[in-house]
Amino acid sequence: MDVWALLAGVCLTFAFAPWQIAFCAIIAPAVLLLTWMSASAKRSTWRGLLFGLGFFGSSVSWVYISIHTFGETPVTLAIFITALFLLILSLYTALQGYLFNRFFPRGRYKTYLLGFPALWVIIEALRGWLFSGFPWLFIGYSQLATPLKGFAPIFGIYGVSFIVVFTAASCVLLLKHMIDKPYRLVLGVLLIWGMGAILNTITWTTISEDKLSVALVQGNIAQSLKWDPEQFEQTLKTYQDLTAKQWDKDLIVWPEAAIPMPYRYVKDYLEQLEANAKQHNSTVVLGLPFVADQNGQTTAYNGVLAVGNGQGRYYKERLVPFGEYLPLEHWLRGLINFFDLPMSDFKAGPKLQAPMHAGSLILAPYICYEIIYPDLVLGDFPLANVLITINDDTWFGRSIAGAQHLAMAQMRAIETGRYLLFVSNDGPTAIVDPHGNIIAKAPRYQRTVLTGEIASVTGATPLMWWGNKAIILILLLLLLSSVRRKRLQR
Repeated sequence: MDVWALLAGVCLTFAFAPWQIAFCAIIAPAVLLLTWMSASAKRSTWRGLLFGLGFFGSSVSWVYISIHTFGETPVTLAIFITALFLLILSLYTALQGYLFNRFFPRGRYKTYLLGFPALWVIIEALRGWLFSGFPWLFIGYSQLATPLKGFAPIFGIYGVSFIVVFTAASCVLLLKHMIDKPYRLVLGVLLIWGMGAILNTITWTTISEDKLSVALVQGNIAQSLKWDPEQFEQTLKTYQDLTAKQWDKDLIVWPEAAIPMPYRYVKDYLEQLEANAKQHNSTVVLGLPFVADQNGQTTAYNGVLAVGNGQGRYYKERLVPFGEYLPLEHWLRGLINFFDLPMSDFKAGPKLQAPMHAGSLILAPYICYEIIYPDLVLGDFPLANVLITINDDTWFGRSIAGAQHLAMAQMRAIETGRYLLFVSNDGPTAIVDPHGNIIAKAPRYQRTVLTGEIASVTGATPLMWWGNKAIILILLLLLLSSVRRKRLQR
């Protein structure tokens, strides 16, 4: 059974991009539940750890690339840091195994049908919040090509995750013959999936009939050259040349840190860019650092700037630990090159920032993995009309990280019912519609410009009215109900 738990974790990876084999998200938790049903709390903890190692080891071990290749960390130390990171993530599923077998009654079908999926989602939410959070690859992200995505505008990613694991638990109950009149459960599951298919046909928001032309600039600047001072002028020229043929577009977007130099040092370049944009009635949105002197100290921000027929700037709120800021900096800074990566000394931007505009559009800009924080994104709506994510997944080489990143961003488009512009240095770069479908995508690892059309979107999805916290509260009540039954059983 221990080996099955490990293999189930590996199987779950294939449920996500780039493979998107959705039924693997049913098989993996079903197998894990089977390994827990006859195990002690201690054994379930161990099997939960193995499941986590299998899953995270096969899905996010690409962090090794940024640590070793770009952080110039020796192989042995890079392997150790990566292994430690994977172990910490696996502790969440280990905790899940312990709690499930320690506090939930066995042999009761409601424990498996409701308690198991509710606990799964609560642990996912905990992983996305604790210690700044790592909300990567919640199980609901596997359903972008299934009817279940129809529930996302109503219940969000947490609701979709619950239904996925509920379906897996239902399969286990049917397999183990643990429920009377099993046809009722089969009909219930089919009804839920059928309802998802119907919900998929509903557009909750109002999409303007007026189209806006966009150009997403994929500079494909090698990470080894991007921060080289001798390459700086060439980088500026690259983006200038790629943009020169796109001035007929309403909105032009460059990726994260497209200009690898603080705003104060490139004002002349930006003023010329703004003049060109205004002349053509266009808006350019780009990423670059900002530096401010406050109380005798210099503070740096990872930012987004809009120039031309638009205005506004945004400072990134959710920073990447070790990539954009260094925890325990006093002790760690300078120990190894990985702790001195470019852009590793940023401060988080304020929670309340002025809206960014592009003409009449109100933009909701996010930098890199900010887009995978459901509550952070939801906080900008229903005011904003369009989602924009600029990033630089070049840090993870030619791994599956970029495909995973884009897939999770697609879920935000579904939850908010907005168009999404996803722009990366070397890809993926894509335009996503309000139903989460990719309507245009640039080839990866090429210097190119992706063009297309979007529309301004107004109105609110049901999720915007009650938010993710209401969904989590309902799941917590389900957990408490299951634990209470355990106490009564005693």
